[in-house]
Amino acid sequence: MVRLPPSTAGCLHSDATSQLVIHGLPARHCKRESFSLRYGLKNSIDGKTQMISRLFPLLVALGALVSTGPIQAAEPEVQLAIKNHRFEPAELKVPAGQRIKLLVHNQDPTPEEFESHALNREKVIPGGAKATLYIGPLKPGRYDFFGEFNEATAKGTVVAE
Repeated sequence: MVRLPPSTAGCLHSDATSQLVIHGLPARHCKRESFSLRYGLKNSIDGKTQMISRLFPLLVALGALVSTGPIQAAEPEVQLAIKNHRFEPAELKVPAGQRIKLLVHNQDPTPEEFESHALNREKVIPGGAKATLYIGPLKPGRYDFFGEFNEATAKGTVVAE
């Protein structure tokens, strides 16, 4: 039997396992408590198991929140070319209610401006260059766009369905 100083009365704290062993008194009378005892866990092995089982639902919920970020960030991509001062295709069908990544490739040697009052977008694309525009989320409907430098020929529509 180990003799304890009077201040610890019936308690013994083992430094080897960081586990509090109670000898005759309730835990509230001890000066030093382990994490396991403080949270009502019996011994270090059961304590770790119980702690993990208590934290598991929280970790699952946290993992679900973290994993949904990249899934939601993947926007549909739509390609649009400017060729011979025309948009090809002239009509783009996109899903309604989603943000769209619009990749525009100006294949002409001269610059063109993608402009749309309905989409609230305008972007000058130099000859031979590519640009990325984000549109939406859009309500179902038709949204016109045009090339400001060649308005007579460069026309198109985004159709959100």
